[in-house]
Amino acid sequence: MKLLIVLFLLLKSFATFADEGLKKENKVKNIINESILKWYSNLCLSNVEELVSLYSSKITFLPTSSKIVIKDLKGVKNYFIGVNEKYKAFKTNKCTLLSPEIILIDNNTVVATGIDEFEGVIDNENKDSFNIKGRQSFIFRKENNEWKIIHHHRSRLPKQG
Repeated sequence: MKLLIVLFLLLKSFATFADEGLKKENKVKNIINESILKWYSNLCLSNVEELVSLYSSKITFLPTSSKIVIKDLKGVKNYFIGVNEKYKAFKTNKCTLLSPEIILIDNNTVVATGIDEFEGVIDNENKDSFNIKGRQSFIFRKENNEWKIIHHHRSRLPKQG
């Protein structure tokens, strides 16, 4: 009987430990999801300074249309200034990561992936609409108690053929 009681108490303590771990994981996932929402919101509103604030100073990424690896916040800022200039005729009304998959690698590293969607109108004579979907991934690193983007990559989805 004592063995059963001890076994019960051990199982109960493991369940409590597992529940705490799940709560912590969900809290981190919610924080990352909020960061992703901020990223897309600031991207579509052309808020370059706010976008840059989401990145780590240890950033590395290779833009789709570039041969230069971005390795600092100045590079991130210049990249997004260029993006805003290149796509200034695109008036976006939808800008989001659809159903992100968020995976905790360890206590300080998270990977988030998903399909993103940009939708809106091009400021031209015809007011053409656009809907662009792509594959997006982010790597976040915890720095000074804040989750920062240390890498991201986006590539357009291939056209259905």
